[in-house]
Amino acid sequence: MLGFTVLSSLLVLLFSVVNVQAAPAAASKKYVMSKNAQDLFDTSMSWQDGFWDENIGYLVSADNTLPGRYDSRQSAWYAVGLVARNGNGDVARAERIIANLYKGQYKDPSKQWYGDIQQCPDEPTPQEGVYEPNTYNSWDPNWRDFVGAAFVIMIEDYEYRLSKETVAIIKEMMYLLAIGDQYRVGGVDDDNLYAAYSNPWMMRCILQSYAGSYLNNTNMTQSGEKWGKEIYDLFKEYDTFSEFNSPTYTGVDMFALGVWIRYAPAGSSLPSYAEEMFGSLMNLTKSLYNANLKNFAGPFDRSYGFDMNQYFAITASTVWGLVGRDYAPMPGPISGMFHISDFGFSHLIALGMPQIVPLISEDVLQSFITYPGEHSFTRQAYSPPFDTYPRNISVWSSDYIHVGGETIMESKIGGPATSSSAYNPAVIQWYVREGRMGYITLHPTQPWIHAVAGEGFLDITYPNITSASDGAAPFTFLVSAFDVYPNDNLTTIADLPGLKMEVSGNVNLTSEIFYFDIDSNINDFWSFNSTWSMPENFTGVPHIRFDITEYPTSPVANYSLSDL
Repeated sequence: MLGFTVLSSLLVLLFSVVNVQAAPAAASKKYVMSKNAQDLFDTSMSWQDGFWDENIGYLVSADNTLPGRYDSRQSAWYAVGLVARNGNGDVARAERIIANLYKGQYKDPSKQWYGDIQQCPDEPTPQEGVYEPNTYNSWDPNWRDFVGAAFVIMIEDYEYRLSKETVAIIKEMMYLLAIGDQYRVGGVDDDNLYAAYSNPWMMRCILQSYAGSYLNNTNMTQSGEKWGKEIYDLFKEYDTFSEFNSPTYTGVDMFALGVWIRYAPAGSSLPSYAEEMFGSLMNLTKSLYNANLKNFAGPFDRSYGFDMNQYFAITASTVWGLVGRDYAPMPGPISGMFHISDFGFSHLIALGMPQIVPLISEDVLQSFITYPGEHSFTRQAYSPPFDTYPRNISVWSSDYIHVGGETIMESKIGGPATSSSAYNPAVIQWYVREGRMGYITLHPTQPWIHAVAGEGFLDITYPNITSASDGAAPFTFLVSAFDVYPNDNLTTIADLPGLKMEVSGNVNLTSEIFYFDIDSNINDFWSFNSTWSMPENFTGVPHIRFDITEYPTSPVANYSLSDL
């Protein structure tokens, strides 16, 4: 276990050395939000204002999966926005949040969750027999990085607006966040933080680098540089992050790279790494995004939905900040969005716009407004230690449809994140009406999947299965329901509004079970289930292929709102 400075002594020291100036040099830098970024910032903050509980000093949670009524992480993000907005009473409210968060920060250095913050103020400390220690349940180690990266912005740009007492608390919190983060070693104590886990890894790099400079802690600074080089080297193997194509976490990656560029201390290698990775990431984003559908093409290593017109993903905030709300891939009304709690990150995206805009080419910006035209591309991604070999990605994108597939060989089901609900290795998406997209996605039931996409087809096999003796190996797909279409007319995956397909392979072609799965939803999406079985006593690798015979070529709705 790592050593640490005695906390009470440190706090005394911090109070004694802090001397808040009228305005530090960072505050005078010419970082001005654009009209679009300001609109994003204002909308996000106004939305969060409605969750404020004056009696307790936290935001009420917009996430019903947390173990309590309030959300500590979102409250921390909100505090940064309050200090940046600097309206009447904003700073006082932010200082109250910070004091509350510090009270709920874990301070026992003998525990794995040292330096992390409570998820909710009414959550007990993890302890065996009372509140079983369970990573990502009773505590979330990534919250150190999400909070720490946000605090970097607040300290560097707005420290002069805070009281000496609050600055001292923030310094203490940053120390605990950074030291606690150093407890994390992938593969030790069930920790999954490797450089392949792209988004928290990049935030930990800037947390360590900045905190090391701010607190004069060489070990932190060196950790940030070392870990930054690790993810840069991994990125350069295939010119992409291991956590490939996540509509939520690609947005976090963009944010983190911007923070590297702007806030890394003098002499750091992080800004040069970040500028190179950011350029490649934006070119990949251009290849995957379809402005006609307002969606990214699959496959998705981690996705919290299947149609960005229906749920919120953080990348939508980046698009909003760059080209405006009208072009952002997200639902029209903010209230009621699936996965709505992440909208509380959007004002941080807005604050990060000034440093990334100069790095984005005009053709990439334009691709968020106008679809650039039909294309196919392939890419590889690699997530050590989870992948046996690099994953192969193939995508066909046309005006109103895209198809994506991925080959993967791992020991567990659900991709590198081992999540069957978030991993989508084979996906078809197509236009059905303005603001609505149809989807078909393979629900993974095998650790080895060979899914290849091309012009008008999707081909899937399970290479780890060679006969019935290896298991039944069904192919299960989630199929979108159609909001105003008479869904009782749907009986097969092969004949859907706007999409017709021929099914082939060695599956039993008469075995499809097609039903609306009311008993379960995945990421708040209720879908049809289409399951195809293999013949009894089959031999050979299970195989199913979809050849698309009819698909939209123009924005003509496949059903009408008048059907209501």
